[in-house]
Amino acid sequence: MRSDTAFTASESVLHRAYLLWGLLFFTAFYLMFFSSALLEQRLLAPGDGYNFYFPAVSMPWVLWEPKILAGYPVFADPQFFSWYPLRWIMTDYNAFVVSAYVIASTLTYGYVFWRTRSFSAAIASGIVYGTGSFMTGHLGHASIIHSAAWLPLVVWSVDAFDRYRSASWFAAGSSAVALCILGGHPQISFYILLLAGFLASAKLWCHRTKGWTYLLNLALFYCLMVALGLALASIYIIPFIELSGMSSRASAWTYADFTSYSLPLRQLPSAFVPYLFGGGDGNKVPYFGAWWGPTEIMVFAGTGTLVAVVLAAVSRKKGDDTIFWIVTVIVALIICTVGENKLGRVLYSIPVLGSFRAQARAAMIFTFAIAVLAGFGINRTVRSRVSDRQIIVAGFIMLAATLAATSWVVSTKWWTHAAAASGADWKSVVPKILFACSMVIATAISLLVLRRARYTAAISALLLAVVAIDLSQFGWLYEWRYGPSKNLTMSLDWERFAKDSMTRGGRTLLLQEPPPGGTPFGPNLNLKHGVASANGYGPLESKAYLDTTGIDNSGFLSEPPSSAMTETLAVSSVLFGDAISTAVRVGDCSRPSRKQSLTVRLPKTIYASEMEVISMLGCSINRKDGEIALSIRMTADTGKVSVPLIVGRDTAEWAYDRADVTPVVQHSKAAIYLPLTGNGMQGNRYIARLPIPSNKRIPVNMVTVELPAGNEGVVELSRLQLIDASTGIRHNINLAELALNRQDITTSQIEGYNVIHFGEGRVESAWLVGKTLQLSSDEAAQSVRTGQLPDGSSFDPRSLALVEQSTGMLSGTENGPLSPVKRIEQTPVRQVFEVSTSAPALLFVSESYHPGWKARVNGVQTDLLRTNGAFQGIIVPAGQSVVELNFRPLSLAIGGAVTASAAIFLGVLFPLERARRRRPLNARRAPSPEPSLARD
Repeated sequence: MRSDTAFTASESVLHRAYLLWGLLFFTAFYLMFFSSALLEQRLLAPGDGYNFYFPAVSMPWVLWEPKILAGYPVFADPQFFSWYPLRWIMTDYNAFVVSAYVIASTLTYGYVFWRTRSFSAAIASGIVYGTGSFMTGHLGHASIIHSAAWLPLVVWSVDAFDRYRSASWFAAGSSAVALCILGGHPQISFYILLLAGFLASAKLWCHRTKGWTYLLNLALFYCLMVALGLALASIYIIPFIELSGMSSRASAWTYADFTSYSLPLRQLPSAFVPYLFGGGDGNKVPYFGAWWGPTEIMVFAGTGTLVAVVLAAVSRKKGDDTIFWIVTVIVALIICTVGENKLGRVLYSIPVLGSFRAQARAAMIFTFAIAVLAGFGINRTVRSRVSDRQIIVAGFIMLAATLAATSWVVSTKWWTHAAAASGADWKSVVPKILFACSMVIATAISLLVLRRARYTAAISALLLAVVAIDLSQFGWLYEWRYGPSKNLTMSLDWERFAKDSMTRGGRTLLLQEPPPGGTPFGPNLNLKHGVASANGYGPLESKAYLDTTGIDNSGFLSEPPSSAMTETLAVSSVLFGDAISTAVRVGDCSRPSRKQSLTVRLPKTIYASEMEVISMLGCSINRKDGEIALSIRMTADTGKVSVPLIVGRDTAEWAYDRADVTPVVQHSKAAIYLPLTGNGMQGNRYIARLPIPSNKRIPVNMVTVELPAGNEGVVELSRLQLIDASTGIRHNINLAELALNRQDITTSQIEGYNVIHFGEGRVESAWLVGKTLQLSSDEAAQSVRTGQLPDGSSFDPRSLALVEQSTGMLSGTENGPLSPVKRIEQTPVRQVFEVSTSAPALLFVSESYHPGWKARVNGVQTDLLRTNGAFQGIIVPAGQSVVELNFRPLSLAIGGAVTASAAIFLGVLFPLERARRRRPLNARRAPSPEPSLARD
């Protein structure tokens, strides 16, 4: 493959100088580009950037982080950047983010300059790749932009190795592969390797006349280059594979998951006008396209830029790579639109590729290919390889394409209806279309002037300014401009809460989504303040932990926790917003209910003469009118009063009106409060106003909900309200407190949050249990989550431990009160306990189970048991014992050994290369002539 201009290896020193100048230029460029946020002391961390990546990069480096998800192996999660060199160098989060853009643009510039020897073409290409919609749209996804930053070096190394076959380019390629993997995003790394493989295959095709030996030799070197890169990144890859196998995403992956967040074909015209479907900061029209936002599906690389792409196409010569990059653009768009083109099923069947969602992230490849083609077009214009007529025609082609595509979209009924629903019409997008057209005209004029100019420096600067303004149509107006303040501080109330949490030990538990403004202790944000949390945000959360706790990948719990769960998690406080609607469910669809009661103590005495209950039944079609669904008992200083919730009068089967239920349900329908519709669901919630017996007005200080034994199905309460008819005052019973069913509760409020505190003393996360019960992992998880064992009895984690394998002597043995556990050492990767028991017992440790934890009792290696669904347990003998837990994952040892071996091998390559170069010139193999990639 040849570059657009003659180039020799002896000019490498000059190239390195140009690369340095490019690095300085793009450092200054991005400091100016992001200046509005940097000068306002804002974090470049919109969305996930603030909630996940900011705490991930800012936290101290550890292998195991005990403060999220009851312990999490951050060393194996690529998005924590544990093994990424820049994470060690860049301690400031904004510097970490900006460095990705500087690297991406500098390396793109370097590659295009190596190919063209044109400063203006190379700078323009760097601007296109770095400020295209893919990079700027994903600014909040630090792992995506850092992985993508190394794509240019991978491509450059593959291209250059074919020419020079040097150890330097081999090492550069391997290092680039490793860095894009360590950058933290497996999908982006896979796309980069796909592009590298596509380029390497094209090179092998170019050499097809040289015989099988030559081809196999070159193919072997390319495979070794990638293999060495994978080996260098093995310290992350092997633990990541282990963690992926345990994650909640290891379950069945569907075609719908694969095609989610793919680019709809009807939104392809946004490649010409990025905000054709609304959105963008400062835009009065909210986004009304597919997938709730343009971040994942935008494929914008400039409008005027495409003029230079057309020039590259019309001025191509045999072997100049133009056809290769045009085909790459087309393939990238096919992957981006996988949800609507005919090749979706084919791509879904490709190993690894089919396991990712958001295929529109292939916009990375699209943008890079456009950047390279634009560089080719500009270079050929500078060197007068295109005529004035070709520039004018290219401008007219892109102007017509922009107007035709956008006009077609705006004239369709679906766009008109969607825009109207967002308060927009065609007039609102006309300025954007005209701006895009002006960029086409400005680019064409700049190229015309550049072609004719004798002194091109000033004109080149003008062209680069036009390119930057063209690309700013998307990036300059996106969400990064209004990120959170870099100097956020907590209120005094939250500071007191944090201090109290750290003093008492235990964990906080956050229910559902936070109210507007959030909390400084949201999932993962708690790491910034040193407060331990049962929550955690990330796609690689353990499936066992999710099943046991119900805390999903977004980090929130959408159901009230059982008292067994809060005990198991060693929770000291629960946070939830005022606006959160928490429902309480009692009963069981699989068997007749056992007697169950939930109690909440009111913070002060409330006077009530009646109550309002919103509820529904489930799995209850055989229940008869007049049966008691549950009883609500109010405790006052003067005694207790019980009010029944009656089937057919006060509540009913939720699916009563469904066509398959109405004919068979055996009770009447109560008064409907709210129909439940959506997602194919049809049902009702019911409302009842129940007077206190004898219409008394009584002082209430405690409320208990009782479910009678032997009932069919479940009862769900979504509101329980005490009403004082004489004053009209209503008091909502806190259903989250009711579901917790603990008597050691105190409550407070902080900035829109209800805070439930458990007890007053220190909350311990390890205790001895004298009895075990062998259950499957699913049964154990369900028992913790619901607080009920499979036989319907209550589960108390302080007196019983649920294990997956037989513990022999503990099964069926019940001890008296056991001695407290003394913790004598605690670090993120090591815990030491001193225990004393009169009979064999199980030491339960409220720390997530991971095979990397190793247990020793009195210096002897012993089994670490998965206990209570997702936690740790160790059998200890009678008497006094010292129990040690050390985090020594085998996957890390294997991965680290492979990485170290690969690094040593890489270091040996350079002395070998120097020795080879010392050989006499006539002893060296003559360089082969440049092959052509594409032939007519």
